[in-house]
Amino acid sequence: MTTKTPAQEITTLPDLIDHLKAAAQVELSTIPLYLYATYTIKTRGYSQWAAGASAQRTMLGVAIEEMLHLTLVRNLLIAVGDTSFRLYDKGVIPTYPGPMLKREPELTLRLRKLSSEQVRNTFLQIELPSGPQGSALGHIEPYHSLGEFYARIERGIRTLRPTID
Repeated sequence: MTTKTPAQEITTLPDLIDHLKAAAQVELSTIPLYLYATYTIKTRGYSQWAAGASAQRTMLGVAIEEMLHLTLVRNLLIAVGDTSFRLYDKGVIPTYPGPMLKREPELTLRLRKLSSEQVRNTFLQIELPSGPQGSALGHIEPYHSLGEFYARIERGIRTLRPTID
């Protein structure tokens, strides 16, 4: 297990706010990927047993989870006193194809139909758990997985809790 260097840790409220804004952008960038793939699944009929219906429900569930994550990040921003983040700002709205914000190695996000390749090369890469070690948020250290990024934010919240209570 790799130890984090002090430069990677969140130690100030402005740094935490910047990380939360980046998290919101990351979540916002994943929602269209899952919805686009979901609506490319062909089904026969409207029955819950129709071919493809189970895959559609699963993919829709993932998109809804991403929406929940975005909502939670936005609530955290408000809780720490930042109300400046706007989902409709041009710098926040994702474009495709485009790189996932602050991720190493770079992962290019593309709107594509659901396929084994899309699942393997994009969705599984997005959802990787914590592993080893274009934006105005240039001082944010790159991360290797969303799990690693959110663990950094969680440690920052715990560190700063006495100052934001």
